[in-house]
Amino acid sequence: MDVDESSIAGQLPPKHPDYEPGDMEICERSSVVDLWDGYAVLPHSTRVSPETGYSGRVDVLAGHPEKLEAIVSKYSINCGTTASKIIRRFREVIHSEEVASEYDIIIVDTGPSRNAVYWAALRAATYSVIPIELETKALSCLNAVLQSITADNMSRPLGAPHNNVVSLIPNRVKMNTNIHITQMKEFYETVPALMPPRWVYLPESSVYSALNMKGFASEGLHQIKEGRCNEQQAAGLVCQSVYGRIYSSGTFA
Repeated sequence: MDVDESSIAGQLPPKHPDYEPGDMEICERSSVVDLWDGYAVLPHSTRVSPETGYSGRVDVLAGHPEKLEAIVSKYSINCGTTASKIIRRFREVIHSEEVASEYDIIIVDTGPSRNAVYWAALRAATYSVIPIELETKALSCLNAVLQSITADNMSRPLGAPHNNVVSLIPNRVKMNTNIHITQMKEFYETVPALMPPRWVYLPESSVYSALNMKGFASEGLHQIKEGRCNEQQAAGLVCQSVYGRIYSSGTFA
């Protein structure tokens, strides 16, 4: 993301390298919002590609904080037809034959809310991975998310695949604090089927290992540099666990 202090959240999607001035079919800063604005959508390539020695590739479709905020402000899930179109459009694109021919897995990163954008992601999902933070009232917050997934599954057309909760992922864990140890134990006692093996979690150092001083934003997992072995190992264990549950019928590979 590019830093822009004049925009909401202080960030804008990066300019797409394939954009040509005067092209009316795509936006210079292509983002997920283009799905609803009628423009072609251009994901960004990453270093994970056959050109760099990988067997597959990972592309990233940027968000657009300012435009997403405008959608959230304008359309609530209670406003009827327009919100339904937003939800339906996202699912149509995600499950289209064109997208399926290019990608095996699509990961949508969004936080729980009651707006049309969140429900669009929820309605399109066939699997959910839920990060949890081991703080007070964490279980009650989890229950709210699980209830929204259940409600969405109940409203899907007959025969449509359900959204299956694959795993909870303890996030920003500090195993040297009593509250995190206690909360972790409570989760394993309350929802054991949703918890990963006890050694699978993201320590706080993996998520907030450094600050981007240009924008004062914490690094994401996709920005973990080579050589930071503990962080790479934590992220790798999470990915292996989630992959194993999805592709091994509930067992870990």
